[in-house]
Amino acid sequence: MSPDEGLDTSLPALATLEGKLSLRIVLATLAAAFFLIAWNRGITLLYGSFALVLATIAVAAIAPRLNLAGLSASRRAPREASVGGTARLSLILETRGWPRRYMLEIVERLEFAPGREVRVFIPHVDRTTRVEYDVACTLRGRYRLEKVAVATGFPLGVARAARELHCDSSSRALEITVYPRIVPVGGLTVRSAVGGDGSRPVVARGREVFRETRPYRYGDSMRDIHWRASARTGELVVKEFDQVDAENLLLILDLDPEVHEGRDERHSFEYAVEIAASIAAWAIAHGQAIGLAGGLDAAGFPRLWVPPGHGHLTLRALLKALVDVRADCRAPYSAVLQAVAATGCGAQRVAFVHWRGTVPPEGSASRSWPTLPPEVMIEFDGDSFRSGRAPRPGFSKNGVYRVTAATDLAALLA
Repeated sequence: MSPDEGLDTSLPALATLEGKLSLRIVLATLAAAFFLIAWNRGITLLYGSFALVLATIAVAAIAPRLNLAGLSASRRAPREASVGGTARLSLILETRGWPRRYMLEIVERLEFAPGREVRVFIPHVDRTTRVEYDVACTLRGRYRLEKVAVATGFPLGVARAARELHCDSSSRALEITVYPRIVPVGGLTVRSAVGGDGSRPVVARGREVFRETRPYRYGDSMRDIHWRASARTGELVVKEFDQVDAENLLLILDLDPEVHEGRDERHSFEYAVEIAASIAAWAIAHGQAIGLAGGLDAAGFPRLWVPPGHGHLTLRALLKALVDVRADCRAPYSAVLQAVAATGCGAQRVAFVHWRGTVPPEGSASRSWPTLPPEVMIEFDGDSFRSGRAPRPGFSKNGVYRVTAATDLAALLA
């Protein structure tokens, strides 16, 4: 047996021993040993050693708690962020009593952050100390930022103490809204009207009638900028048009939890929401009227419903709806299609369905909506989301977009 082999076989045992021992246990054992030997032998020096170790244990246990006494917190946070971006959080710590605290660790449970937890180390806190840190956003939703935990092992690191601080309610924002990611969409293709292999653009723009100008807003197309008016006012101004004879585009989400797989941001429904947000932003930028539907309420009307509309306000309403929507409605997808058809909102559809199939077969010859398959269909490979492994990253063909757990949505929709 080589020396290396002997070392390898001993590592698991050392790791187990290290996991069971701590400095507190070692100090307590050492104090007990000093006391027993001093009591048995009557050695005064060992009594002194016992008292010293005992005092060390006491200081290590009490000092961290005193270090956290008199702390209060308030915070600032952005009201909005988006998946794939970062949110800059600002925490203001104030002390009462002696002016300084040392070696503090901020521990925040943030459901939208990677690993669902954020830790920030602070060497010292004066009377008022402000700490800023960036948090990556990985999961959409609305999140309250009312509490933060502070921990310390100062001064000896033998024992740790922790406190939960309630952030001052006078802070500017204690709730952050994380919107779904919007990926660039280069263009979509739809199925041929006769079921062939050809494709045509999904957006039918219709006639434009100029109505007025207004200030530029984020998300507006650069092609709509009124350059002469912008040069005259010194600020970007865009032209607004009334759309005539353009078809409505409906995004129909399947909210049935039985047809979705995965966990957290790797859940197939989160992919569906990102695709919906991306298509909506693209359609609005191209002057298309767009709406959103999904699920059924007790009255048989779509539970998720944003009527088709144009412009920035429609996009904002749609994104806000996508922040809160969950796959928690067990209504059959076919029933949702019937309810959406009953609203009479247009002819073009984008359907999000599971790979198991919930729409009529490809060969359906009927043109009556909703028995005709959707012109753009997003299918999800449930097996890949369930296992976390995908044999290929996904593909698109003739209006059918296949999404797996390894799909790069930006590449798929480019």
